[in-house]
Amino acid sequence: ARQIVGAFANKAWRRPLTTAEVDKLMGLFALVVEQGDGFDEGIRLALKAVLVSHHFVYRVELDADPESPEEHPLTDWELASRLSYFLWSSMPDDELMALAEAGQLNNLEELEKQVRRMLASPKAAALVDNFAGQWLYTRALEDASPDIWYFEAWSEELRESMRAEAWLTFHAFMREDRSLLDLVGGETSFINDVLADHYGMDDFYALSGTFVEVDMTSVHRG
Repeated sequence: ARQIVGAFANKAWRRPLTTAEVDKLMGLFALVVEQGDGFDEGIRLALKAVLVSHHFVYRVELDADPESPEEHPLTDWELASRLSYFLWSSMPDDELMALAEAGQLNNLEELEKQVRRMLASPKAAALVDNFAGQWLYTRALEDASPDIWYFEAWSEELRESMRAEAWLTFHAFMREDRSLLDLVGGETSFINDVLADHYGMDDFYALSGTFVEVDMTSVHRG
């Protein structure tokens, strides 16, 4: 039981537990078993306790001296969580956890290697959804309701096309390691037939719904 609960809690809390923390969880297990509810129910209660803990619900960073104004380095475990939730919006994978356990993540060379590995992963799409969605404010498209008397061309299809344009543009910037000037300058963008019609690009041609990267210097999109 201690093995099961300890392994689960290590993953859920994204760090090794202290002996006292495991003992506390095992106290719940023991209580259930003593009352005659059996092994499985004891495990179930201990795992529930792991999942309702603030150590699981929040990304906790412990400070030995919370009152001190002095900065202090993150532990390797805390750094693994920061990396993972920023780049993937999810918990650290086995490789990050293994490096944290080995004390290797605070090595700058290893840190850069991991960032590049994580950005190359399909999970990095979460960075486009969440970071770019907030930074570029594309999430506001959800609530946009232009007056259809003035904007007769507005439609749900146009809304989704605009969202996809921003997503694809930032995704290409990130995955292809493009210059920030490309993002700011707006010399290219990803357009489908709906957007081409909206932007007045008469010479655009592509299959319906297909997004194509095109030169936008003539329409001053910077």
